[in-house]
Amino acid sequence: MGNDEKEDRSSSDFPFPSTLKKSYEESEKELLFTVKERVLRGNSLSEILETVFWTFGDILSFDRMALAFLEEDGKRVVCKFVRTKYQTIYMKEEYSLDIAMTSLEKVMVSRSSRVIQDLVTYKLQRRNSISTEMLLKEGLRSSMITPLYSEKKPLGFLFFNSTYPNAYGERELKILNELKDTLSFAFEKAYYIEELQKALDSYKELLNFVSHEIKNPIASLITQGRLLEQGFLGEMPQQQKEIVTKMVSKAEYLLGLVRNYLDLSRIEQGRLQINIKDNVDFIEEIVKETVAIAMPQIEQKKMVFEQKIEGKPYPLSLDPNLIKIVLINLLGNGAQYGREGGKIELLIDFKGDGAYVSVKNEGEGFTEEARAKLFRKFSRLETTKALGIKGTGLGLYITWWIITQHKGWINAVSEVDRYAKFTFFLPKSI
Repeated sequence: MGNDEKEDRSSSDFPFPSTLKKSYEESEKELLFTVKERVLRGNSLSEILETVFWTFGDILSFDRMALAFLEEDGKRVVCKFVRTKYQTIYMKEEYSLDIAMTSLEKVMVSRSSRVIQDLVTYKLQRRNSISTEMLLKEGLRSSMITPLYSEKKPLGFLFFNSTYPNAYGERELKILNELKDTLSFAFEKAYYIEELQKALDSYKELLNFVSHEIKNPIASLITQGRLLEQGFLGEMPQQQKEIVTKMVSKAEYLLGLVRNYLDLSRIEQGRLQINIKDNVDFIEEIVKETVAIAMPQIEQKKMVFEQKIEGKPYPLSLDPNLIKIVLINLLGNGAQYGREGGKIELLIDFKGDGAYVSVKNEGEGFTEEARAKLFRKFSRLETTKALGIKGTGLGLYITWWIITQHKGWINAVSEVDRYAKFTFFLPKSI
């Protein structure tokens, strides 16, 4: 940053020179227009600031440029960018001060740029100013500070410093006044986009960590519960067995959520990769295993399960682990949203171009309007039955992602109050 801690608020700032060093000519206006265009074309904060640093040299004299943003509801000022025309830097990026410890608050309130013509003299009046001392150690002698605003909300400050005293006057202030609205807009847009991305990255890391930490204990609870439920550790009274069954069911629900969040985290971080295997026996390696996993949930709803295979089965090229996730999600949804005592049909149709797999359940179904939301992240059905079922809306999104990674497609059709049918296609080879 280019300002300092306050020591004597009553002392006046050093006035800028009354004489102009240069006239404000038409050529300079054209240059300012070019600078504005280049700034607004910038995509990232660093790109915009690099543009300012290298293009402003044509219209302003400076050896150091810095940008600081206000954080913690305007209580703290944090340096986010520093560029110099020399090597030794003492006040670096992420240097921060409480705004109450500086004289920047006066600049912010005035909404006007301020010039300090001689930092040596300025330091004599503010002997405790650490930031001014750091600037002097860098060899700087004068400073120009411009407050940045988003409409009425203060954003931060832009600093220009020179190794010469008396480097800034009316001309330089006029130039900054011409540019500050453009700079404020560009800085604000880029800064908040980057802050949002940082928050999103932190969320992904936390999501991945928590999911990993929860997954194994829940899986262990389910295994131990199954041992009790099935009598491997001795027969239990029926009433206790029923309680254990409910506990296992709830643990399986939690494990499903954890797996979905883990998969989402891997997708968003680009870590969920498909590992294609050739000559996969779809019926033996995929269907039989996933049906065995889904059957307890289907039986719990007292549903009838039917499986049909049409066409002559042939090996496929696919990622077995990921396609198992797809089929488990669809069979699980069929049991979850289908009516108790209804029917679930699994149809696998081998055709010349690939395999068509459908899961159909009897139940409430969904409207055409709801169908458009099915495969979107965190999107859930809003039918009467669905509103009473807990879920994240991630299962179908993950299913869609896996199928599209296999160069296939997935679709859903329904007749309200009768059935819902999900069909996906896997090409014979990728």
